[in-house]
Amino acid sequence: MGFKNSSINLKLSIHITFIFCLFVFVPSSAQETKSELYVIGNNTDIDSIKLSKLQTIFLGEEALWPNKEGIEIILPSSNANFAELVSRKIFNSSVMGMKRYWLGLVFQGRASPPKFLESAQDIINYVSKHKGSIAVVQCDKKQIPSELYIKLLD
Repeated sequence: MGFKNSSINLKLSIHITFIFCLFVFVPSSAQETKSELYVIGNNTDIDSIKLSKLQTIFLGEEALWPNKEGIEIILPSSNANFAELVSRKIFNSSVMGMKRYWLGLVFQGRASPPKFLESAQDIINYVSKHKGSIAVVQCDKKQIPSELYIKLLD
């Protein structure tokens, strides 16, 4: 009788452990899909922006903010798990297409190169320290300091 109870307890314990692992060890890509894309900027003199205007800025067609501060574009590197999403939304292209576009602009001397960073947190940290910088990140909105948040209008 004791052996049968310990066998049932062991099976129950294995099932509980398995269910616990499902909740605790969710892959980061699954966690990221629940977060949205947010526009962030430092000392830009804007608190909201239309997608079309954002695309104009990220395509390097504008060099200055309304306050005459220079625009510095920050993009996710191809290693960032949200790089493809940003390149599709902003550039209507793949990550490689986005990089080729910027390589062409820089090579022709028409723009300064954007800075590519590895993660949303790296981008948030960078933007918070560099006036005139702008970026699009995918993260939990709570990670974004309120003074950096720029509302995206559709």
